[in-house]
Amino acid sequence: MALLSLPEAKAALNITASTYDAELQDYIDGAIAAVEFVCGGVVSTATTEVVRAVGAIPLGTTPVISLTSVTGDLTGARDVTELRVNTASGVVRAKANYPAIAEDTYTVVYAS
Repeated sequence: MALLSLPEAKAALNITASTYDAELQDYIDGAIAAVEFVCGGVVSTATTEVVRAVGAIPLGTTPVISLTSVTGDLTGARDVTELRVNTASGVVRAKANYPAIAEDTYTVVYAS
C-alpha cells in the first residue's frame, strides 16, 4: 500500500477529471521518494526469496520488519517463533535451544 494513491490525492484536491493524472502521479511519486529518503522505507513490502543456506539465512532486502514464513525444500516449514532475525543485516538464525538452520534451500517470506 502506498503512502498516497492517485484516487486519494484527487479526492483531497477535489479533482474529478483525468486530464492531469500522469503529472499528479509524478508529484505523488516524488513526494513519497522524498519522505522515504528522509525517514527510511515507510511502506512495508512483502518479499519472497529462495536462498541456499546452512547455519544462517542471509536475506537480500533490509531492513527486515518481520518474518512470515521459512520453508526448506527438504526440512519443511520452520516455526518463525524459533528464529531470530537481525533486522539491519537481514540475517536469520535459530534462537538458542532450537534446532540450527540445516543445509537446505529455503523459501523465506518477510516484510521489509
